[in-house]
Amino acid sequence: PFCVAGGIRTVSDAETILNAGADKISINSPALKNPELINLLSQTFGQQCIVVGVDSLEINNQYFTYQYTGDIKKITKSHWLTADWIKEIQARGAGEIVLN
Repeated sequence: PFCVAGGIRTVSDAETILNAGADKISINSPALKNPELINLLSQTFGQQCIVVGVDSLEINNQYFTYQYTGDIKKITKSHWLTADWIKEIQARGAGEIVLN
């Protein structure tokens, strides 16, 4: 069993990966850009297939969610506090969360 991450921005992207044999797909920055993607993926493939990665950094005793952390030139702080984002992605149907 394996989970694939990276470059999954649409239901079609996820379908291709799952049909190739992955058990789960993981999204991070695309979920921050379009939170509805979590809902669509969960409704289409089932909650058990959907992993959402959360990259969190502490600033002044508060944890914020970041996106595009795979590219030092693009890394961006989102408007989400980490705890609030985790609640949001749970409500939208994430089956698992990877907290970095």
